[in-house]
Amino acid sequence: MMKIFITGVQGALGHVVAGILQSERVGYIGADLPELDITDFKKTYKTLCEYRPDVILHFAAVNDVDGCEKDRETALRVNSMSCLALATIASKIGAKLLYTSTNFVFDGNTEIPYVENSRLIH
Repeated sequence: MMKIFITGVQGALGHVVAGILQSERVGYIGADLPELDITDFKKTYKTLCEYRPDVILHFAAVNDVDGCEKDRETALRVNSMSCLALATIASKIGAKLLYTSTNFVFDGNTEIPYVENSRLIH
């Protein structure tokens, strides 16, 4: 049976996806603040190594654009460095990682797919 781990399970996207998984009777474990701070690499590593999910759905993020501009350090830790940490952990435990972004980063008005090193075009 597939094991799924959801970060940001209490957020809008995490809540919806968790509901879909529940309705389909797909098991998962979800975490969010305060029980798991994804910027705490050691605790996140320990948690994921213990659960050993097959798939990590990474929905945790600071999504307040103005707040990110004001507190760039937190935005960097949560929205960037935690992604690197989760990718590293996923690689170590053999899990697939799904990460989502927002139209505040890329507006979707392109004919070509976005890749890891895509840049904003203004």
